[in-house]
Amino acid sequence: MVEIQNEKGQTVRKYQLFDGPEVYMMPRLLAQGRTLITPIELMMARLYGDEADKQYLNTYIVVNVAVIPNPNGGELKYVHKHPLIYGLNPNSRLEFGFLPVAMKDYNQYEGYVLSKSEVNEFINDPYGLPDKRREFLADGDADLARNYEQHVCETLESSFDKVMGFYMPLNRDIDFLNSLSMSFDGTPFGWCSSDGLRLLIIGSVCWSGRSFAHGGAYLEHSDGHLVGVVHDDAEKPVTMK
Repeated sequence: MVEIQNEKGQTVRKYQLFDGPEVYMMPRLLAQGRTLITPIELMMARLYGDEADKQYLNTYIVVNVAVIPNPNGGELKYVHKHPLIYGLNPNSRLEFGFLPVAMKDYNQYEGYVLSKSEVNEFINDPYGLPDKRREFLADGDADLARNYEQHVCETLESSFDKVMGFYMPLNRDIDFLNSLSMSFDGTPFGWCSSDGLRLLIIGSVCWSGRSFAHGGAYLEHSDGHLVGVVHDDAEKPVTMK
């Protein structure tokens, strides 16, 4: 397990899991000088990290991507490192477990956008639109995404179209009853018609034989799995355990 020196000169674990509601865990994560893990950091760690870290991170992980339904339409926007993520705290005013957003919050930052028709296609088939799923996974690093896809498929001994589904949260324009039937384990993702901000979850590479991504993480869910990363330009590994 990799340990590094943080900005205070303390030797700490590079990756630290914070289990609990996101609104409670985020302040603790930030207080340690950490940032929420990104999808690329997670893929890199699972592919090339220390073996102990690979095992440590092989659970479902809440990542640094805000999932924001368009308050005035059926589109979904995925925004990496949205400032609202870092403002989450126990006093955040949530509605049905999500953070309400206005159009300015939706429009202010660029992100990866799914149209209403694409969202509904994923509701009907989380394993559809393979080009869109791969494009989303790549996030500007196509080589890393290809290597990660190969790793997942070889580990789970199945194909991309059977193990790497893309599950949608609900908003006012998504068919609630239809989405219930499409949940991979019988549990709906984002069960209420709220237009609030959620966080993206990336699944493990072992549980239930699938490695999903979905955007319905409740911000007050007791089983939130946030990973805080210490990463400074000057960081240097000091020991491997």
